[in-house]
Amino acid sequence: MKKLQSLIICLLGFHHLIAASDHYENIGKINTVIFCVAVIIVGIVFFLFYLERRISKLEKKKPD
Repeated sequence: MKKLQSLIICLLGFHHLIAASDHYENIGKINTVIFCVAVIIVGIVFFLFYLERRISKLEKKKPD
């Protein structure tokens, strides 16, 4: 649940891109901007899940 909340908060942080989209829409580059932002967000999400899995494995492996 905390992961979902963090993701939603992160996505809401990109609201400033909406204001800038008018400029890019006027010059016809909005699709490129949307694609690049989406690729960056997906990459970050996959990296965080990968990192979480590795940390979980290390925590289980750690001797108490």
